[in-house]
Amino acid sequence: MTDSPLVHPLDELELALIARDDAETARVFADGLLARGDVRGEFAVLTQRGESGLARAWLANHAERLFGPWTHAVHHELSELKWSHGFLRGVTVARRRSDTPLGPLIEGLAALPVARLVTSFALEDAGPDALVALHAEPLGPRLVHLKVRARSAGALEPLGRDWPALTHLSVHSAEVPAIVERLAPSPTLRHLQSLALLTGFPDRDLGATLLTHATAFAHLRSLRVSLLTTDPTLPSLKRELPGLFVDDGWLT
Repeated sequence: MTDSPLVHPLDELELALIARDDAETARVFADGLLARGDVRGEFAVLTQRGESGLARAWLANHAERLFGPWTHAVHHELSELKWSHGFLRGVTVARRRSDTPLGPLIEGLAALPVARLVTSFALEDAGPDALVALHAEPLGPRLVHLKVRARSAGALEPLGRDWPALTHLSVHSAEVPAIVERLAPSPTLRHLQSLALLTGFPDRDLGATLLTHATAFAHLRSLRVSLLTTDPTLPSLKRELPGLFVDDGWLT
């Protein structure tokens, strides 16, 4: 019989924070990081002490200590960063030029210590490489919230794979019926709690496609779709899908 490998207390706290964003756990974790000389602890402790001005100044002057070679993206592709108790929990990545691949940025960001607690991610104008990079270790398996805007269904192919922690998914695309087809057999759909399928305009095929696969989506607590209130499939959809919410057809 061999002994189990030892788990460092800070690793245990990190796993606890990934599972639940708790203020006291975050405080202990920040103190531990600071004592170990981890730069993440410096910013977190300032934030937790309520020194918001000092924390903002620290981030403005020392962003490269957290983001390394990807610091330039903080003011460009990383269009929104969501912090909680001084730790990065959510990221929005937006393409600034149509020919800019997002995959390398996502891979680089995922490898940084500052991203180890990220559980929420939004992709604006995702290309084919973006979701592939996001799905990979170490970030993909711990994502709980995911929002994706994409022009084509091809860019959303990785949604058909398993995202084991994902419970909330929002997809904005002109090809939503194809996304329904892709999600219906996906293992990810089985543990989703909420799903938004928005097109930006009423889709004539969405209702019929969704009705064909209604059994696969029936467990969802919330299913928001872009349909006209006059869609002929709507009465049947309401019977089959208790969590259905009909959007007026415009992206929000």
